Parts: sequence; structure tokens; C-alpha cells
Amino acid sequence: MTDPVRRALALLDHESASFAGPEDVARAVGLLPETLRRQFKREVGIPLGEYLTQRRVAEAQRLLEETDLQAAEVGRAVGWRREDTAARVFRRETGTTMQGYRRSVREGRGDG
Repeated sequence: MTDPVRRALALLDHESASFAGPEDVARAVGLLPETLRRQFKREVGIPLGEYLTQRRVAEAQRLLEETDLQAAEVGRAVGWRREDTAARVFRRETGTTMQGYRRSVREGRGDG
């Protein structure tokens, strides 16, 4: 794996909320956005933007499971700038709303 892709993965795995999008990640690793997108897809197997979305959704799920933050706060905490974007993307990726996800997790473990 090339060094820029390795660095991009490390940044996204630990600081995904810090990046508005793939352009910011490319800037952080010192590549043009299109160059990083191409290398990332070739080496990781999925598009950079999709990987960023997956990281955000996974972190949102963790926060919904472990905290009492409101959905809008969770969205901002994982890097979505707008509440409607957070709601739309989370639902598209998981098939449920943030509130529905939290409710199902808590009911499943007897908290609900």
C-alpha cells in the first residue's frame, strides 16, 4: 500500500469527523484529490467518499449506543455539517433513523 493511502486510512480511522470530504483528506496527505481518489479505490477497493461515509456511520452507531447525545449532536460529532444530511445518509446506510437505531439497540439489551 502506498504511503498516502496508508496515511489517509489512518486519518479517517481516527479523525474522520475532522474532514468535510475527500478533498480535505487529499490535502492532509499532500495529494491532489483526484490522485488520492484513484489510488484509494485501487488499493482499498472502495471509493474514498464511501469509506468516509462508512466510518461516520460506524461512529454514529457507537455514539447512539453509548451516549445520550441527540441525533443532531451525533451527526455533528461524526462530521456531518447539516442535520438533514446526517439523517438522510444514516437512514440510507442503515435502513433506519438514528432514533430508531438507538431504540432497537436499547430494547435489544433490555435498556429500553
